[in-house]
Amino acid sequence: MTATAYTVHIRKSDEAYDMLLGWIFATGVDKSARSVIARVGVRGLVGDDASAAVSPKNKKRITLSPWDGAMLFWFQGRPIYFKTHLRQMGLQQEEEVTIVSPGRSVAPLRTFLEECRQLHLRQTEHRVAIFGNHGSAWAKEASRVARPLSTVALDGDTKKKLVADMARFIDPATQRWYAQRGIPYRRGYLFYGQPGTGKTSLSLSVAGHFDLDIYRIQVSGITDDSLKQLFDKLPGRCVVLLEDVDVIAKNRAVPSSSLDSMHGVDAPAGTTMSGLLNIIDGVSSQEGRILIMTTNYAERLDAALVRPGRIDVRTEFPLADRNAAESLFNLVYQKPGDPAEEASNEKDKLYQLAGLFASRIPERQISPAEVMSFLLQHQDSPQIAVNRVKEWLQSRAVKQLEK
Repeated sequence: MTATAYTVHIRKSDEAYDMLLGWIFATGVDKSARSVIARVGVRGLVGDDASAAVSPKNKKRITLSPWDGAMLFWFQGRPIYFKTHLRQMGLQQEEEVTIVSPGRSVAPLRTFLEECRQLHLRQTEHRVAIFGNHGSAWAKEASRVARPLSTVALDGDTKKKLVADMARFIDPATQRWYAQRGIPYRRGYLFYGQPGTGKTSLSLSVAGHFDLDIYRIQVSGITDDSLKQLFDKLPGRCVVLLEDVDVIAKNRAVPSSSLDSMHGVDAPAGTTMSGLLNIIDGVSSQEGRILIMTTNYAERLDAALVRPGRIDVRTEFPLADRNAAESLFNLVYQKPGDPAEEASNEKDKLYQLAGLFASRIPERQISPAEVMSFLLQHQDSPQIAVNRVKEWLQSRAVKQLEK
């Protein structure tokens, strides 16, 4: 390597790591590595998280990745040196990759990383990257095929208006409109309803619909400082999902360093209401993201949290009605892509069975998730599902009385 060279450092916690590793595996240059590490699954391999569902042979697949040693490969006629090592990050160590290109220009590395990015975008097209919080850092947890909005059992008009509102917000013209008037560019949504009604499912669906990644935060157990660091590390365009925000009601504004803790009384752990409010719309709050809060208990939420300007759109996710039950039945049993003429009789019969099934589901008493779970138990026979629905409802009622 010549005396003049450019080095780029990439931490494992950054998505650029996925892009780089994905390119290395896709092109096969990893085969030249003489020092490797064995891992069960590799984040950079798109779809690896779902491989076990595709084939039992891929379950807990062991992958060999370059590790603890230099590897040389060529890109567009220029050598690139690749090396992995551990870097001390405070009290913890994090894997870091360095890539080095000899010469007096950083352009070759920029071009290389852009190719890695383009390949990653092609590989992840129609997929949603899901990130979760680990302390004050983000980590990619999964990459899922985008779930169509039609699969979420929510009233059609409600869903249509909600998606239209989000589409208008993320439109670049809307951003310019906000900027011209000096209005903070943010939009908050509250999804509330009983468990299993589709709050998280719709959040994932809208992320896929708008080609955005989703960042999920469980606010219980996260300090104000950690939450602020997480928001500071968010990308400019994404969906932020704050789940079960009602837990903050127990911990309104008392930090762990309060006088109570000094007197031996344990202060509540986790995010405080004042801390969350400052992050949402304080002086240092971030703008331009879709913020979705979910709760099973809307009545428990602090009025300061859900006032206009913090929560702009409130959407209730009710228990299943006849329309929802019928839609779920059709989703499970209708075969997409069948020629209309050949399948018309079959479809007519299924529509009749769907109506019969829905008529046997009590209105607003069962969650869509429960209905779907029952249907999946009989996914090969719609007739059996219709025949056994009353028996299932009776069994369910007995179990509820026993609780």
